[in-house]
Amino acid sequence: LMALLWGIVKICSSQNLVPNYSFENYIKCPVDFQLEYAKPWFSPTIDAELFNECDTVYYPNGQGVPQNAWGNQSARTGKGYAGFYAITPPFPGIRKYLTVKLDSILVAGRNYCAEFYLSLGDSCTIGVSSIGIYFSNDTAKGTSGSNVLNNYSPQILNSAEKFLLDKIYWMSVSGTYLAKGGEQFITIGNFFDDTNTTTEPAIGGTLDWAYYYIDDVYVGDCIGMGIQNFSNTFNFSIYPNPNNGNMTLEYTISEGNKGEFI
Repeated sequence: LMALLWGIVKICSSQNLVPNYSFENYIKCPVDFQLEYAKPWFSPTIDAELFNECDTVYYPNGQGVPQNAWGNQSARTGKGYAGFYAITPPFPGIRKYLTVKLDSILVAGRNYCAEFYLSLGDSCTIGVSSIGIYFSNDTAKGTSGSNVLNNYSPQILNSAEKFLLDKIYWMSVSGTYLAKGGEQFITIGNFFDDTNTTTEPAIGGTLDWAYYYIDDVYVGDCIGMGIQNFSNTFNFSIYPNPNNGNMTLEYTISEGNKGEFI
């Protein structure tokens, strides 16, 4: 086990360039829906939401964790996460995005890996696939009178065939980006207008929208993507993943069975 953990430490020791990547730090408990409380994150259009266990004032219809106005979901790591609308068909053109300035400017010609985790809100009747990350030198801005950033093309985009419909488990969106140099901001969300956004029915829900919780955003060396390749012959979790070398390994396995990391 010690040899295994040493290998994991070597894999996961890369620096994450995303500050406050798990939305744990806040200047004020989010009881009024503002992402800006999780500085340096902000919304380039209308405000996205911040959630944390600290909100007990408006429980269960506020910004709490796990239960809040959009559903019930535990944080993937820590006590908080953020959230945003990907599409709201009854109200055309409504989008929310999350933007943050990276800790370091990206170097031209260098490959960076990016990853974040999503979970669909329980209240949603639909989900989408078209969610991605846009890297930029300056803050992304919408066109006049629009909340949709369809004037930008995300360099990392979830597969069009992979609809993000899970309301129980966190879903990974990831990819690699070859930097042009000078990029220092990332913006996350749906960069397609309503006409070009394909939806898929979700199980349960009462409201015709796609709202996603988001946690554990990563940009950095690809070695920092955490543990991706394994033979899942037993139930386990390693968190946080990726991490700075400090982590917890939890597993359950029946007596006499074996589990193997590759």
